[in-house]
Amino acid sequence: MEDTSTVRVGIVDDHAIVREGLAYVLEGAPRLELVLAVSSQAELLAALPTTPIDVCLVDLSLPDANGIELVSVLRDRYPAVTPLVFTAHHESVYGLPCLDAGAAGFVQKGAGGADIRAAVEQVAAGHVYLSPALATLLVTRSAQPVAPHTHLSHREMSVLVRLANGLSNAQISNELSLDPRTVSTYRRRVLNKLGLSTNFDLVRYATDHGIVVHAPRVDALSTHPGA
Repeated sequence: MEDTSTVRVGIVDDHAIVREGLAYVLEGAPRLELVLAVSSQAELLAALPTTPIDVCLVDLSLPDANGIELVSVLRDRYPAVTPLVFTAHHESVYGLPCLDAGAAGFVQKGAGGADIRAAVEQVAAGHVYLSPALATLLVTRSAQPVAPHTHLSHREMSVLVRLANGLSNAQISNELSLDPRTVSTYRRRVLNKLGLSTNFDLVRYATDHGIVVHAPRVDALSTHPGA
């Protein structure tokens, strides 16, 4: 029997024109209901406890977060929410890292309305939405060695993302509510697992593997040689 239940959709994108455009697109699908449209990770996480959603369209470049990290946060804290990345960034660079973080699909902002609606409905049904190009990347990767960061725990990945974005141990401690000594322990584990030595190496690795969207300024790292 065909599922006719309503799919509650959320959007997190810092551009009002994008949120308005997606709202218009979603109106074209009777089963899709836009119930939440916000501009930042903070707004999204504040709203979710009282505004449940089934699918969340996530931009990668947010004012207060890396979208890949947000995907991981949603999977950890709100497993009933299915993240679907919707971004201007190219899938050849960011597609696989988004899937690794837990996204159920990747849609570029140049997609047509029908494709966007199909992607939302497909991931809401429990499937993965892949473009032919991204599917090819997945097949190609399956025949290659697995990247070292895929063996990191969720917490280690969270620390890696923040270090690569130029945060100090103290800042990471505050964001993740961890003791600074615990953050230092996670940092050592990440460096060991990735075969790296310094925060500069972490930034290079994270950028090369599409784990961070924007690399931090060099001076943001130079003051934290042991952070």
